[in-house]
Amino acid sequence: MVPQKMERLLRLGRFALRSMVVYLFFAMSSVSSWLIADHNNYNARGQFTYLPISALCAACLTLSLLFYYSLVRAESVHNDGLRDRFLAVWDRNDPPRFGKRLKTVLGSPELHSDWIVHSFLLLVFPSAFGHRPLLLLLGDYAGKGAVLLIMIPALALLCFAAKLSACSAWSVEWSRKANKPRPQKTPLRRPLLRAILLWGIFLLTAALSPLGLRSVYSLYQILRLANPWILIPVIVGGLFFCYLIRLFIAVGKRLRLLRRLRAFCKKNGYELLNVKNSIRTLVFPHGGANFALQKEDVRYDCRLISSLRRHSPLLFREEGTVTCTHVFRFFTLNLFHYDVTYDFQFESDGKKILVLLPAPIEVFVSGFGVTQLAESGSRIADCTLYGAADFLHALERNVVGR
Repeated sequence: MVPQKMERLLRLGRFALRSMVVYLFFAMSSVSSWLIADHNNYNARGQFTYLPISALCAACLTLSLLFYYSLVRAESVHNDGLRDRFLAVWDRNDPPRFGKRLKTVLGSPELHSDWIVHSFLLLVFPSAFGHRPLLLLLGDYAGKGAVLLIMIPALALLCFAAKLSACSAWSVEWSRKANKPRPQKTPLRRPLLRAILLWGIFLLTAALSPLGLRSVYSLYQILRLANPWILIPVIVGGLFFCYLIRLFIAVGKRLRLLRRLRAFCKKNGYELLNVKNSIRTLVFPHGGANFALQKEDVRYDCRLISSLRRHSPLLFREEGTVTCTHVFRFFTLNLFHYDVTYDFQFESDGKKILVLLPAPIEVFVSGFGVTQLAESGSRIADCTLYGAADFLHALERNVVGR
Protein backbone atom coordinates (compact mmCIF):
# COMPACT_ATOMS: atom_id res chain seq x y z
CA MET A 1 0.00 0.00 0.00
CA VAL A 2 2.82 2.39 0.76
CA PRO A 3 4.23 2.37 -2.82
CA GLN A 4 0.71 2.88 -4.20
CA LYS A 5 0.12 5.82 -1.89
CA MET A 6 3.47 7.31 -2.84
CA GLU A 7 2.65 6.87 -6.53
CA ARG A 8 -0.71 8.58 -6.01
CA LEU A 9 0.93 11.43 -4.14
CA LEU A 10 3.50 11.84 -6.92
CA ARG A 11 0.75 12.00 -9.54
CA LEU A 12 -1.09 14.62 -7.50
CA GLY A 13 2.14 16.56 -7.00
CA ARG A 14 2.87 16.57 -10.73
CA PHE A 15 -0.69 17.64 -11.48
CA ALA A 16 -0.39 20.46 -8.95
CA LEU A 17 2.93 21.50 -10.50
CA ARG A 18 1.37 21.59 -13.98
CA SER A 19 -1.56 23.57 -12.62
CA MET A 20 0.78 26.12 -11.04
CA VAL A 21 2.36 26.84 -14.42
CA VAL A 22 -0.33 29.37 -15.34
CA TYR A 23 -0.09 31.08 -11.96
CA LEU A 24 3.68 31.37 -12.43
CA PHE A 25 3.03 32.68 -15.93
CA PHE A 26 0.71 35.37 -14.54
CA ALA A 27 3.24 36.27 -11.85
CA MET A 28 6.06 36.39 -14.37
CA SER A 29 4.02 38.61 -16.67
CA SER A 30 3.28 41.02 -13.82
CA VAL A 31 6.89 41.13 -12.64
CA SER A 32 8.26 41.57 -16.16
CA SER A 33 5.72 44.34 -16.75
CA TRP A 34 7.06 46.18 -13.71
CA LEU A 35 10.73 45.54 -14.56
CA ILE A 36 10.45 46.47 -18.23
CA ALA A 37 7.59 48.92 -18.61
CA ASP A 38 7.10 50.62 -15.24
CA HIS A 39 10.37 50.58 -13.35
CA ASN A 40 12.80 51.01 -16.26
CA ASN A 41 10.83 53.44 -18.37
CA TYR A 42 11.35 56.38 -16.00
CA ASN A 43 14.59 58.10 -15.15
CA ALA A 44 15.76 59.23 -11.70
CA ARG A 45 13.65 62.43 -11.93
CA GLY A 46 10.47 60.52 -12.70
CA GLN A 47 10.45 61.64 -16.32
CA PHE A 48 9.10 59.27 -18.97
CA THR A 49 11.77 57.98 -21.35
CA TYR A 50 11.45 57.81 -25.12
CA LEU A 51 10.62 54.07 -25.38
CA PRO A 52 7.07 53.57 -26.72
CA ILE A 53 4.72 51.74 -24.39
CA SER A 54 3.58 49.41 -27.19
CA ALA A 55 7.11 48.07 -27.68
CA LEU A 56 7.55 47.57 -23.95
CA CYS A 57 4.23 45.75 -23.62
CA ALA A 58 5.08 43.54 -26.60
CA ALA A 59 8.41 42.67 -24.94
CA CYS A 60 6.64 41.82 -21.67
CA LEU A 61 4.11 39.61 -23.44
CA THR A 62 6.73 37.83 -25.52
CA LEU A 63 8.95 37.17 -22.52
CA SER A 64 6.01 35.85 -20.49
CA LEU A 65 4.91 33.48 -23.27
CA LEU A 66 8.47 32.15 -23.61
CA PHE A 67 8.52 31.59 -19.85
CA TYR A 68 5.24 29.64 -20.07
CA TYR A 69 6.58 27.48 -22.92
CA SER A 70 9.79 26.78 -21.01
CA LEU A 71 7.93 25.79 -17.84
CA VAL A 72 5.59 23.41 -19.66
CA ARG A 73 8.45 21.84 -21.59
CA ALA A 74 10.57 21.41 -18.44
CA GLU A 75 7.68 19.65 -16.69
CA SER A 76 6.87 17.54 -19.77
CA VAL A 77 10.45 16.34 -20.23
CA HIS A 78 10.35 14.95 -16.67
CA ASN A 79 6.82 13.51 -16.95
CA ASP A 80 7.21 9.74 -16.64
CA GLY A 81 3.70 8.89 -17.85
CA LEU A 82 3.96 10.81 -21.11
CA ARG A 83 7.50 9.50 -21.68
CA ASP A 84 6.53 5.85 -21.15
CA ARG A 85 3.57 6.11 -23.55
CA PHE A 86 5.78 7.74 -26.17
CA LEU A 87 8.51 5.09 -25.86
CA ALA A 88 5.86 2.35 -26.07
CA VAL A 89 4.54 3.72 -29.37
CA TRP A 90 7.98 4.40 -30.85
CA ASP A 91 9.93 1.28 -31.84
CA ARG A 92 13.17 3.24 -31.38
CA ASN A 93 14.80 1.85 -34.53
CA ASP A 94 14.41 5.16 -36.33
CA PRO A 95 13.73 8.76 -35.30
CA PRO A 96 9.96 9.05 -34.76
CA ARG A 97 7.96 10.66 -37.49
CA PHE A 98 5.88 13.74 -36.80
CA GLY A 99 2.68 11.67 -36.98
CA LYS A 100 3.73 9.45 -34.07
CA ARG A 101 4.68 12.39 -31.91
CA LEU A 102 1.46 14.17 -32.82
CA LYS A 103 -0.67 11.11 -31.99
CA THR A 104 1.10 10.57 -28.66
CA VAL A 105 0.71 14.18 -27.53
CA LEU A 106 -2.90 14.59 -28.70
CA GLY A 107 -3.89 11.38 -26.92
CA SER A 108 -2.15 12.21 -23.65
CA PRO A 109 -4.36 12.97 -20.62
CA GLU A 110 -1.71 15.44 -19.43
CA LEU A 111 -2.38 17.68 -22.43
CA HIS A 112 -6.14 17.62 -21.92
CA SER A 113 -5.93 18.25 -18.17
CA ASP A 114 -3.48 21.12 -18.74
CA TRP A 115 -5.78 22.70 -21.30
CA ILE A 116 -8.77 22.45 -18.95
CA VAL A 117 -6.96 23.70 -15.84
CA HIS A 118 -5.17 26.53 -17.63
CA SER A 119 -8.39 27.70 -19.29
CA PHE A 120 -10.17 27.59 -15.92
CA LEU A 121 -7.45 29.67 -14.27
CA LEU A 122 -7.63 32.18 -17.11
CA LEU A 123 -11.35 32.53 -16.37
CA VAL A 124 -10.85 32.83 -12.60
CA PHE A 125 -7.99 35.32 -12.41
CA PRO A 126 -8.78 38.98 -13.14
CA SER A 127 -7.45 40.40 -16.39
CA ALA A 128 -5.34 42.97 -14.54
CA PHE A 129 -3.29 40.15 -12.99
CA GLY A 130 -0.77 39.00 -15.57
CA HIS A 131 -2.44 40.52 -18.64
CA ARG A 132 -1.77 44.21 -18.21
CA PRO A 133 0.65 44.35 -21.18
CA LEU A 134 -1.94 42.69 -23.41
CA LEU A 135 -4.69 45.03 -22.20
CA LEU A 136 -2.53 48.05 -23.04
CA LEU A 137 -1.80 46.63 -26.48
CA LEU A 138 -5.50 46.04 -27.15
CA GLY A 139 -6.36 49.64 -26.26
CA ASP A 140 -10.06 50.31 -26.90
CA TYR A 141 -10.72 46.58 -27.35
CA ALA A 142 -9.33 45.66 -23.93
CA GLY A 143 -11.55 43.45 -21.83
CA LYS A 144 -11.91 40.03 -20.27
CA GLY A 145 -13.44 38.54 -23.41
CA ALA A 146 -10.65 39.76 -25.67
CA VAL A 147 -8.03 38.43 -23.27
CA LEU A 148 -9.68 35.00 -23.20
CA LEU A 149 -10.05 34.88 -26.99
CA ILE A 150 -6.33 35.54 -27.39
CA MET A 151 -4.74 33.79 -24.42
CA ILE A 152 -6.67 30.49 -24.36
CA PRO A 153 -5.67 29.52 -27.95
CA ALA A 154 -2.15 30.93 -27.46
CA LEU A 155 -1.46 28.96 -24.27
CA ALA A 156 -3.08 25.83 -25.74
CA LEU A 157 -0.81 26.03 -28.79
CA LEU A 158 2.32 26.66 -26.72
CA CYS A 159 1.44 23.81 -24.34
CA PHE A 160 1.02 21.47 -27.31
CA ALA A 161 4.31 22.62 -28.88
CA ALA A 162 6.17 22.17 -25.59
CA LYS A 163 5.01 18.55 -25.25
CA LEU A 164 5.95 17.85 -28.87
CA SER A 165 9.40 19.23 -28.13
CA ALA A 166 9.67 16.92 -25.12
CA CYS A 167 9.03 13.92 -27.40
CA SER A 168 11.86 15.08 -29.65
CA ALA A 169 14.14 15.44 -26.63
CA TRP A 170 13.43 11.85 -25.54
CA SER A 171 14.16 10.46 -28.99
CA VAL A 172 17.47 12.34 -29.20
CA GLU A 173 18.46 11.28 -25.66
CA TRP A 174 17.70 7.64 -26.47
CA SER A 175 19.70 7.75 -29.71
CA ARG A 176 22.74 9.21 -27.93
CA LYS A 177 23.19 6.24 -25.62
CA ALA A 178 24.98 3.15 -26.87
CA ASN A 179 23.65 1.09 -23.95
CA LYS A 180 19.90 1.57 -23.81
CA PRO A 181 18.87 1.68 -20.12
CA ARG A 182 15.33 1.33 -18.90
CA PRO A 183 13.76 4.74 -18.14
CA GLN A 184 14.01 5.61 -14.46
CA LYS A 185 11.38 7.32 -12.33
CA THR A 186 11.94 11.06 -12.15
CA PRO A 187 11.87 12.58 -8.65
CA LEU A 188 9.45 15.45 -8.20
CA ARG A 189 12.21 17.80 -7.05
CA ARG A 190 13.83 17.80 -10.48
CA PRO A 191 11.04 19.70 -12.34
CA LEU A 192 10.68 21.94 -9.27
CA LEU A 193 14.35 22.87 -9.38
CA ARG A 194 14.10 23.42 -13.14
CA ALA A 195 11.13 25.76 -12.60
CA ILE A 196 13.08 27.75 -10.00
CA LEU A 197 16.06 27.98 -12.38
CA LEU A 198 13.85 29.17 -15.24
CA TRP A 199 12.26 31.74 -12.96
CA GLY A 200 15.67 33.18 -12.14
CA ILE A 201 16.81 33.20 -15.79
CA PHE A 202 13.72 35.02 -17.01
CA LEU A 203 13.77 37.53 -14.18
CA LEU A 204 17.35 38.36 -15.07
CA THR A 205 16.34 38.65 -18.74
CA ALA A 206 13.48 40.97 -17.83
CA ALA A 207 15.79 43.15 -15.77
CA LEU A 208 18.36 43.45 -18.57
CA SER A 209 15.96 43.66 -21.52
CA PRO A 210 15.47 47.49 -21.38
CA LEU A 211 19.09 47.94 -22.44
CA GLY A 212 18.53 45.81 -25.50
CA LEU A 213 15.17 47.41 -26.22
CA ARG A 214 16.67 50.90 -26.14
CA SER A 215 19.42 49.83 -28.54
CA VAL A 216 16.96 48.21 -30.94
CA TYR A 217 14.59 51.16 -30.75
CA SER A 218 17.42 53.61 -31.41
CA LEU A 219 18.36 51.63 -34.52
CA TYR A 220 14.70 51.59 -35.56
CA GLN A 221 14.46 55.37 -35.21
CA ILE A 222 17.56 55.84 -37.32
CA LEU A 223 16.21 53.56 -40.04
CA ARG A 224 12.79 55.18 -39.92
CA LEU A 225 14.30 58.57 -40.78
CA ALA A 226 15.23 57.15 -44.15
CA ASN A 227 12.23 54.93 -44.92
CA PRO A 228 10.04 52.78 -42.63
CA TRP A 229 9.95 49.98 -45.19
CA ILE A 230 13.71 49.64 -45.04
CA LEU A 231 13.30 47.51 -41.88
CA ILE A 232 12.05 44.56 -43.91
CA PRO A 233 15.08 44.28 -46.23
CA VAL A 234 17.37 44.98 -43.27
CA ILE A 235 15.93 42.01 -41.34
CA VAL A 236 15.97 39.75 -44.38
CA GLY A 237 19.46 40.94 -45.20
CA GLY A 238 20.63 40.21 -41.66
CA LEU A 239 19.35 36.64 -41.84
CA PHE A 240 20.90 36.18 -45.27
CA PHE A 241 24.16 37.65 -43.98
CA CYS A 242 24.26 35.08 -41.15
CA TYR A 243 23.69 32.32 -43.69
CA LEU A 244 26.46 33.69 -45.93
CA ILE A 245 28.89 33.74 -43.00
CA ARG A 246 28.23 30.04 -42.35
CA LEU A 247 28.52 29.32 -46.07
CA PHE A 248 31.82 31.20 -46.45
CA ILE A 249 33.26 29.39 -43.42
CA ALA A 250 32.22 26.06 -44.95
CA VAL A 251 33.74 27.03 -48.33
CA GLY A 252 37.00 27.95 -46.60
CA LYS A 253 37.09 24.59 -44.79
CA ARG A 254 36.57 22.65 -48.02
CA LEU A 255 39.17 24.64 -49.95
CA ARG A 256 41.61 24.10 -47.08
CA LEU A 257 40.92 20.35 -47.19
CA LEU A 258 41.64 20.24 -50.94
CA ARG A 259 44.92 22.13 -50.42
CA ARG A 260 45.97 19.70 -47.71
CA LEU A 261 45.01 16.76 -49.92
CA ARG A 262 47.11 18.08 -52.80
CA ALA A 263 50.08 18.51 -50.48
CA PHE A 264 49.56 14.99 -49.11
CA CYS A 265 49.29 13.49 -52.60
CA LYS A 266 52.47 15.23 -53.75
CA LYS A 267 54.35 13.95 -50.71
CA ASN A 268 53.04 10.36 -50.67
CA GLY A 269 52.63 9.49 -54.34
CA TYR A 270 48.83 9.68 -54.55
CA GLU A 271 46.86 11.27 -57.37
CA LEU A 272 43.97 13.63 -56.67
CA LEU A 273 41.40 12.95 -59.41
CA ASN A 274 37.97 14.12 -60.55
CA VAL A 275 37.62 17.10 -58.20
CA LYS A 276 34.13 18.50 -58.89
CA ASN A 277 31.19 20.19 -57.18
CA SER A 278 33.02 20.44 -53.86
CA ILE A 279 31.47 23.88 -53.23
CA ARG A 280 28.11 23.45 -54.99
CA THR A 281 27.12 20.52 -52.76
CA LEU A 282 27.06 22.86 -49.76
CA VAL A 283 23.83 24.31 -51.17
CA PHE A 284 22.63 21.43 -53.38
CA PRO A 285 23.63 18.21 -51.57
CA HIS A 286 23.18 15.82 -54.50
CA GLY A 287 25.40 14.05 -57.00
CA GLY A 288 28.25 11.59 -56.92
CA ALA A 289 31.81 11.58 -55.63
CA ASN A 290 33.50 14.97 -55.24
CA PHE A 291 37.06 13.70 -55.60
CA ALA A 292 39.11 10.52 -55.73
CA LEU A 293 42.51 9.48 -54.39
CA GLN A 294 44.49 6.80 -56.22
CA LYS A 295 47.84 5.12 -55.71
CA GLU A 296 48.64 2.07 -57.82
CA ASP A 297 45.72 -0.33 -57.22
CA VAL A 298 44.36 1.57 -54.19
CA ARG A 299 41.50 4.00 -54.90
CA TYR A 300 39.29 6.02 -52.55
CA ASP A 301 36.20 7.71 -53.98
CA CYS A 302 35.09 10.44 -51.59
CA ARG A 303 31.88 12.37 -51.25
CA LEU A 304 31.54 15.50 -49.11
CA ILE A 305 28.53 15.66 -46.76
CA SER A 306 27.84 18.81 -44.77
CA SER A 307 25.72 20.38 -42.07
CA LEU A 308 26.11 24.16 -41.99
CA ARG A 309 24.63 24.41 -38.49
CA ARG A 310 26.54 22.71 -35.69
CA HIS A 311 23.30 21.82 -33.91
CA SER A 312 21.71 20.23 -37.02
CA PRO A 313 22.44 16.50 -36.63
CA LEU A 314 22.92 14.03 -39.48
CA LEU A 315 21.29 10.58 -39.54
CA PHE A 316 22.63 7.98 -41.99
CA ARG A 317 20.38 5.00 -42.76
CA GLU A 318 21.42 1.59 -44.01
CA GLU A 319 19.14 1.87 -47.06
CA GLY A 320 21.32 4.70 -48.40
CA THR A 321 19.72 7.97 -47.27
CA VAL A 322 20.92 10.72 -44.95
CA THR A 323 18.68 13.16 -43.09
CA CYS A 324 19.83 16.56 -41.89
CA THR A 325 17.57 17.96 -39.16
CA HIS A 326 17.73 21.75 -39.30
CA VAL A 327 17.02 23.00 -35.76
CA PHE A 328 16.12 26.60 -34.96
CA ARG A 329 17.03 27.45 -31.39
CA PHE A 330 16.41 30.27 -28.93
CA PHE A 331 19.24 29.94 -26.43
CA THR A 332 18.77 26.29 -25.31
CA LEU A 333 15.17 26.00 -26.53
CA ASN A 334 14.48 24.16 -29.78
CA LEU A 335 11.72 26.28 -31.31
CA PHE A 336 11.09 24.13 -34.39
CA HIS A 337 12.91 21.99 -36.92
CA TYR A 338 12.53 20.47 -40.36
CA ASP A 339 14.25 17.56 -42.13
CA VAL A 340 16.05 17.39 -45.47
CA THR A 341 16.65 13.84 -46.76
CA TYR A 342 18.71 12.77 -49.77
CA ASP A 343 20.74 9.79 -51.01
CA PHE A 344 24.35 9.48 -49.98
CA GLN A 345 25.12 6.48 -52.19
CA PHE A 346 27.15 6.95 -55.37
CA GLU A 347 28.87 4.86 -58.01
CA SER A 348 32.48 3.94 -57.31
CA ASP A 349 35.25 1.66 -58.51
CA GLY A 350 37.10 1.86 -55.20
CA LYS A 351 36.39 2.25 -51.51
CA LYS A 352 33.53 4.66 -50.74
CA ILE A 353 34.35 7.38 -48.23
CA LEU A 354 31.94 9.98 -46.83
CA VAL A 355 33.81 13.03 -45.53
CA LEU A 356 31.77 15.23 -43.16
CA LEU A 357 32.73 18.86 -43.69
CA PRO A 358 31.41 20.93 -42.01
CA ALA A 359 30.39 18.32 -39.47
CA PRO A 360 27.65 18.77 -36.85
CA ILE A 361 28.07 18.00 -33.17
CA GLU A 362 26.04 14.78 -33.50
CA VAL A 363 26.07 12.18 -36.29
CA PHE A 364 23.96 9.02 -36.09
CA VAL A 365 23.92 5.78 -38.05
CA SER A 366 20.80 3.62 -38.22
CA GLY A 367 20.73 0.05 -39.42
CA PHE A 368 19.67 -3.45 -38.46
CA GLY A 369 17.26 -2.13 -35.86
CA VAL A 370 19.84 -0.01 -34.01
CA THR A 371 20.46 3.75 -34.02
CA GLN A 372 23.66 4.96 -32.41
CA LEU A 373 26.21 7.76 -32.42
CA ALA A 374 28.75 7.52 -35.24
CA GLU A 375 32.50 7.87 -34.88
CA SER A 376 35.24 8.41 -37.44
CA GLY A 377 35.61 5.11 -39.25
CA SER A 378 32.01 4.03 -38.65
CA ARG A 379 30.48 1.99 -41.45
CA ILE A 380 27.08 2.57 -43.02
CA ALA A 381 26.03 0.44 -45.99
CA ASP A 382 29.22 0.13 -48.09
CA CYS A 383 30.59 3.55 -47.04
CA THR A 384 32.92 4.71 -44.29
CA LEU A 385 32.37 7.95 -42.37
CA TYR A 386 35.18 10.35 -41.51
CA GLY A 387 35.60 13.89 -40.34
CA ALA A 388 38.00 15.92 -42.47
CA ALA A 389 40.91 15.90 -39.99
CA ASP A 390 40.40 12.22 -39.13
CA PHE A 391 40.35 11.33 -42.84
CA LEU A 392 43.73 13.00 -43.37
CA HIS A 393 45.18 11.24 -40.30
CA ALA A 394 43.84 7.88 -41.53
CA LEU A 395 45.45 8.51 -44.92
CA GLU A 396 48.79 9.24 -43.29
CA ARG A 397 48.58 6.02 -41.26
CA ASN A 398 47.24 4.07 -44.27
CA VAL A 399 44.22 2.79 -42.30
CA VAL A 400 41.36 4.28 -44.35
CA GLY A 401 38.34 1.98 -44.40
CA ARG A 402 39.88 -0.59 -42.05
